[in-house]
Amino acid sequence: MLDTASSIEAAARLPDDLREALRTPFERTGPPPASVGAVLVVGVGPDATAGEMLAAAGSDELLVPVVVSSRPDLPGFVGPRTLVVVVAGAPGAPEASLAARAAIERGSELAVVAPQGEVADLAAGAGMTARIVAPGAGSRGALGTVLGALLASFDRWRVWPGAVAAGERAVGELSARRDTLAGGDGGEARAASRRIGATFAVVHGAAGIGAVAARRWTEQIATCAKSPAFAGSEPARSAGSIAGFGQHGDVTRQILTLVELRSDDEGPILARRFAAAAELAREAVADVVEVRSRGTGPLAQLLDLVLVGDFVALQLAAAAGVDPGPVPAVDDVAREIATR
Repeated sequence: MLDTASSIEAAARLPDDLREALRTPFERTGPPPASVGAVLVVGVGPDATAGEMLAAAGSDELLVPVVVSSRPDLPGFVGPRTLVVVVAGAPGAPEASLAARAAIERGSELAVVAPQGEVADLAAGAGMTARIVAPGAGSRGALGTVLGALLASFDRWRVWPGAVAAGERAVGELSARRDTLAGGDGGEARAASRRIGATFAVVHGAAGIGAVAARRWTEQIATCAKSPAFAGSEPARSAGSIAGFGQHGDVTRQILTLVELRSDDEGPILARRFAAAAELAREAVADVVEVRSRGTGPLAQLLDLVLVGDFVALQLAAAAGVDPGPVPAVDDVAREIATR
């Protein structure tokens, strides 16, 4: 049974979930957090993407380096002055508990974004911060909750002073965009999905928020519409992968649609690269679809691109008659990992 309506409702909750998570208090059993010299965010799949979003959106505001990893083994720099944020929402991902244990052993500050369970208990037992959120926090539909918790963590440790205020400012603009996308005609998301149609989306954004948004688009298209999608970025594309359109145009123009994610964050040089690369590829793809972000500042513009992509993925699923909710391939891998 198709669950498109409830999935659209879940996507539409992004600004509301973000607002609520920004206001949720921490639970802490230990002493106040010390100052930190670096941050490591550990997560798998959507959890890692959430960390990448904030590292990109806050690049001009972050006071210390922020590294995002999906590996359970911690980098060499992690120590007592490192804040390790473990996002443990993805079901069947052992990386979270292993990373949390390693952070405790190294004496790092630890913040956990997780449902009640092993990882939250580890943090609480060690006197660390446990940010308790609803079960399934790493699922696609809980991005706002995870982002809000991460923004609050960054603000609390003065890694990104004003992160919560930036999130609250973005919520208002995102709510307006949500209302347009969830309206009767589907707005820009439905128009973009119709142009993509039954082709495979090749999504590009500028290095930074555009590239992270492109990866989110492809994750959502894959999990919702069960269709392959591919992400890339500028300037990497125009410096190399654009050469891949030099032949096989008779095939690629039947199966590929180029999606360009544009924002005010890209600057004039990257804007020229986008224009040149799109013009070269135009003859070798079915269509070139441009999506331009709205909002004030990098965080709002990133979230705007993310929200549009989420709705595009759901529209593609509806057009194909595919249930966007279940992801049996992901579940199968999680069960296999858990049994081993």
